[in-house]
Amino acid sequence: MPRLSRVQHEALGQLRHLASRSLLPEQLGTLLMEALRRAIPYDIQMLLGVDPASRLFNRLLTLDERDASVFLRWIEQIYLVKEPTWGTTFPGLMQAGLRVVVLHDRIETSLGLSPDFFHPLSAREFARCYHEIDSPAGGILRAFFAVDGCYIAALEMHRLESYPTFQPTDLAFMHLVAPLIGRALRSAFDRERANISLDLAGPEITGVLILSPTKKMLMATPAALTWMERLRVNERLKGTHLPTAVSTAVASLSSHTQEFLPHTVQVQTSTGLLRIEAAVASEDGALAVTLVPQHTHFELMVPATFPLSRAERQVCELLLRGHSNQQIAAVLVISEHTVESHCTHIYEKLGVHNRRELLGRFFQEVSLRGLGAPKIRER
Repeated sequence: MPRLSRVQHEALGQLRHLASRSLLPEQLGTLLMEALRRAIPYDIQMLLGVDPASRLFNRLLTLDERDASVFLRWIEQIYLVKEPTWGTTFPGLMQAGLRVVVLHDRIETSLGLSPDFFHPLSAREFARCYHEIDSPAGGILRAFFAVDGCYIAALEMHRLESYPTFQPTDLAFMHLVAPLIGRALRSAFDRERANISLDLAGPEITGVLILSPTKKMLMATPAALTWMERLRVNERLKGTHLPTAVSTAVASLSSHTQEFLPHTVQVQTSTGLLRIEAAVASEDGALAVTLVPQHTHFELMVPATFPLSRAERQVCELLLRGHSNQQIAAVLVISEHTVESHCTHIYEKLGVHNRRELLGRFFQEVSLRGLGAPKIRER
């Protein structure tokens, strides 16, 4: 463990406390950034959810309201489209299995990266590209949060002034707390999933958008407009901008990165999972985006990874189906006292405390596996 300053010790304590609280993703994200600011001061930050399968952003979790215009310009005009090299993009860095890096305009003062990541640009060319996209003078810190080998969120911090820039101590502290933040965020995502009925009953119509080469909306079906409004509400940003998941699916078509990336993003909505796919629609460069609801009726079989006895598995399946203790006792022809005993053992074995956390654990097992998320190997 690196030697921590008093402020970093205090921030670490705050982060551990937050990891133990029952919060939804946006609530947790805001509090996480407040705690991190004490240990790593920044001027601008953005915390985003990551689709584990594609490593593309699928939602904005936290952003200062005053920085909304900066974020929208970045996600719509720079992300994957104008970034200097594939190696230093968010998907490229995640593909390499990294946890945290610092980018400066000079390759030699960037941290956590080997010179290979800047290929094929020379030091002078990279500096030119860095400044062409108005990157901050004080540098960029990028952190990536993974659990069980799958990336689920990422963070970008900016320092606007050239002094002080991000230092190796900032890199070391973020490297230390990244696993803790990853676990806290996954718990929040699980809690969010647990609030959605397994028997999803949201709209079942696929939405279609047609965008110009400059990403101006040319046509949208009513279903597409409805889905986009749901995504914007999730991100708490006002306006008629493209939601983050739509912007990133479109950005993946960039000529600079399309050979490395899928063009599909999956994102959780208030009525379940939504798959967003982007494609070139015509020779003039118009783009088509489809928004497809994934109304998967989960097969409620207790995962084989749950270390439960046969009797506990029977009780667990009925718990997942929403049965009360009295109903479980009637179905299995056992006493309610026996049901309560089985529940206690189930919760202890799975490291949960109640039915909601059990449902979250179930989603954790079946949803991420269903996404086919690629595993990472940290460097």
